[in-house]
Amino acid sequence: SGAGWDAGGEGSGNRPSGFNPLALFLAGFKARTAADPNFPFKICLELLNDLTIILTVNFLARGERFFKEIQFVLCQAAVSLLNDTTLVYLLAPTGAKAVSQATGLKGYIASLPANLFESGSYSIAQRIGCVLYKGCIYSCIGLVMGLLGTQLVHTLTDLQERMDPAFEAPTEMQPVLKSGFAWMGFMGVNSNLRYQTVNGLERVVYAVAGDKVGLARAGSLLVRLGNNFLGSMTWIWWSSFLKLNEPRESKRQSK
Repeated sequence: SGAGWDAGGEGSGNRPSGFNPLALFLAGFKARTAADPNFPFKICLELLNDLTIILTVNFLARGERFFKEIQFVLCQAAVSLLNDTTLVYLLAPTGAKAVSQATGLKGYIASLPANLFESGSYSIAQRIGCVLYKGCIYSCIGLVMGLLGTQLVHTLTDLQERMDPAFEAPTEMQPVLKSGFAWMGFMGVNSNLRYQTVNGLERVVYAVAGDKVGLARAGSLLVRLGNNFLGSMTWIWWSSFLKLNEPRESKRQSK
């Protein structure tokens, strides 16, 4: 189902046997591309936009230290691109869905649209349910990625400080647990609502552009650039509101 983690969204016959994350992802990618031929362009555009912003901001902020501290840049980029992939992938429709035989919560989830604005005869309750369900998923992803990403930055900083006497370690850093919960809230609410809106705006853009694919993709570029800019600005506000940065104790051994 396009509503959840189901890779193919067209019944169990198209699912790879056993648990194979890569096969599930590729099957889901194929199903999403079949439903929307522009899906590969959209996900590549999202990743390229974010990577360009990350590299540019880090280059301007770090200056001559950019290449010496490239591991931190790559760490930030890896975590951010993984988040981008899940945000775009899990909101993309997978085409016509087979009638689910599941009941209870699983059956309800299978009945939800892939995103708030997916075409189809979905009720308002189902569309709201989709937003809430995806919010739960993205909250979990935000928590895990926030914890792992922040811990990795702490570890790299400590190692660099011990090994490189010339390294200028930051005087403030974000605590791991606090950062994880901050990302949990941000992904579950802010990112969820923004990317739901992106899907709705892109649906309008492609409908208005008709067969003018270039025009539609140009509109998609503007929509996603605006979304990335808004996301960056709201994260700065959110981290400032939560006062995430705290003084860091130096790990450099005094001689």
